Amino acid sequence: MANPNSPSVSVFPGFVYDSEKKRYFAVTNGDSTFNSQYSNNAVQADLRREKFSTAKKEKEDAESRDKALQLNKHLHMLPRYPENLLTSLKLGAVQMSYFQWMLSFLKSCSKQIMRDVSLWPYPADSMNKPCEFIYFKPSTRSVGTAKLPLKKNGLLHRYTTNTPSVLLSGFKTPSYDLIFCGGHQQFQCVNHYGELTELDQDFLTMSRDPYNFIDKHGDKQSEKINTFETFAFSETHTYFFVSDAILKIETAALSNSVKDLSTKRLAIGLGNDLPRDAIADGDLVSFIHSSSLKIVKQHGGMLTLYLKEAPIYHFRMKSTSHSDIMIFAIVTRSSVEIREFKLSSQAWNGIIISLPIENHNKARPICFLHKGVLVVEEDSGHFLVIDLERRHSARCTSRAFASQKLAGEHRVLFDENSAIYLSSSSDTWLFR
Repeated sequence: MANPNSPSVSVFPGFVYDSEKKRYFAVTNGDSTFNSQYSNNAVQADLRREKFSTAKKEKEDAESRDKALQLNKHLHMLPRYPENLLTSLKLGAVQMSYFQWMLSFLKSCSKQIMRDVSLWPYPADSMNKPCEFIYFKPSTRSVGTAKLPLKKNGLLHRYTTNTPSVLLSGFKTPSYDLIFCGGHQQFQCVNHYGELTELDQDFLTMSRDPYNFIDKHGDKQSEKINTFETFAFSETHTYFFVSDAILKIETAALSNSVKDLSTKRLAIGLGNDLPRDAIADGDLVSFIHSSSLKIVKQHGGMLTLYLKEAPIYHFRMKSTSHSDIMIFAIVTRSSVEIREFKLSSQAWNGIIISLPIENHNKARPICFLHKGVLVVEEDSGHFLVIDLERRHSARCTSRAFASQKLAGEHRVLFDENSAIYLSSSSDTWLFR
């Protein structure tokens, strides 16, 4: 066949030359919509490339005009080339993200109720098994450990509590296995032998002000602590939050069933507002106080982050890509604020990301952090899902959660099959 690039060869009417395949293709035109398109693969491929290039340019132009969208582009876009991401996961180049799994789970899960059982998690530092939790049965006041998923004899009784209100936690190491139970006027600690260590209001009041306290039958008046049910635990220390200080006790000492415990008083001057939502994994203690987030520094002193709106919850996790970075997520009634905290310098680091919460109408929305993915309830059954490490976010609707009614505090737990347990003070709902 003659070379079409030769000046002596004229272009054949009705044909087009494909330089890659080095041959001619017929071009047909007709009256119908179908026949009006070119019938050969080479021409159609050129049209598709041109159409894609035009659409891509129009999209980039639109995004460049919207500065807010351009700034937060990485928050609402999924990773490009997911097949390459999967290969990187297999090679260990990047950590697995549960972002897409969580979206799929919320959309498709169903629920069932387990009555008369309340579940509580262990702190992050605890060495308990991933499927092991603490339970409380309101009907019998029984407290012990539970293994999920719950089976016929899945509750292991430890002791019976007499506290009027219950706030549970625990800690497990190779040396001791403790369950903590707090109420308005007392704090109980039970080791794996069932031996009880009980701290009453007088103990904490004297620890707070030992020079102005005789005893509860004495004549000298001392300002009592009204409540101390806000506490947090780490592997090394237990922290009791009172009105103007944090009392620090060695966690291991609580396992000896003795009452002559030594305390260290960290003066912080909190005033009348009680601290709440305390986290103490490792030696870094953080908690919410009024309209601020406070961090007790590892070497003394306190760092206060003042917010425009009072926080409801705060979550934190160590970065999987930077061991010196702790990622904080602060949930308010109108937004989720994501910040980075540098552990070596004990200071905030990097840029601040704020994502709006839509149609929020609950005092205590369902919020939880699971394997780097933060889930925040915006309205009944409507959720904002955020990958804190990669900064991706998406919204989804869950029919199973839409009918869920919770009036007070709640906890969210996971078993080894990744089922979700939503637990209140009296009942637990299983989502799977």
